[in-house]
Amino acid sequence: GAYRGVVSGLSYMWRTEGMKGFFKGNGANCVRIVPNSAVKFLCYDHMSHAILRARQTVDETAEMDVLTRLAGGAGAGIIAMSATYPLDMVRGRLTVQKAAADGSMNGQYRGIAHAFSVILQKEGMGAFYKGWTPSVIGVIPY
Repeated sequence: GAYRGVVSGLSYMWRTEGMKGFFKGNGANCVRIVPNSAVKFLCYDHMSHAILRARQTVDETAEMDVLTRLAGGAGAGIIAMSATYPLDMVRGRLTVQKAAADGSMNGQYRGIAHAFSVILQKEGMGAFYKGWTPSVIGVIPY
């Protein structure tokens, strides 16, 4: 049902799922953040310099400025988010699944690998990228 507020929601989670309920999806988030940061770190320098080289074909005096760095960061963010989006989607699914009727955490997915397997079998590969476009738009400023 609907929650009446933050305290109501937290109280419901505590009653129905216990302490585990507060950490659902956290494992997938931890698995996602390392490759996301690594890809972003790797791509930022390459993207920034590729943009600078492209600018220098038009203007030989072009230098690495704030806008070039911003564009490189946006490109790196899009690539990193795209590479790790399936993990983010699985994290979301794990987070919102409800506990089983007996109060145990044996919901629809038993963990990261099981969630990947079930989603792939039931929904296909495209399911891992549902919602990608709005996420890309949201990542550009960062």
